Amino acid sequence: MSDILSKIEDGMYDLISGITIGDGYNFDWGTVNEPDTAKQTFPSAEIVLESENNLDETGGVWSGAYEQEAIFVIRVRTELSNEVDTPAYTINIELNKALEDLKKLFGINYSVSDSCDTIMYRGMIRTVDRSNDILRPAYMDTRWRVAYTQDRTNPAIIDE
Repeated sequence: MSDILSKIEDGMYDLISGITIGDGYNFDWGTVNEPDTAKQTFPSAEIVLESENNLDETGGVWSGAYEQEAIFVIRVRTELSNEVDTPAYTINIELNKALEDLKKLFGINYSVSDSCDTIMYRGMIRTVDRSNDILRPAYMDTRWRVAYTQDRTNPAIIDE
């Protein structure tokens, strides 16, 4: 049995991999979790667990379970189809559409394949990519709060 965090990450991976225009999204998404940008197809996503925090009250035990939250960062890269006069601004249009796709995806699939209680959008930051690629001048890191509970005696079990 896989641990809960891996199940959540695998669920995010599967969902993002399945995003298509035919299902009402802005893009047919490309690569997920390929760190080599030369091998990516766009838009791409890289899923990283940033942190996990326990939300239990100090001195208290809640129903024999841990109440947890994890912050996942999904780095999104898009590309322009051709050279433009202002690539640093034009790429924002593509990044905004990709963000809409993710918000819609996790708004519908807020339990990430029944592996968590909720997934909530927390924010994003755009970063200028210093690689000087005129077609991919920036990327975006999105943050997602994932809430879940784990059995205290067997943390591999999602407690409901």
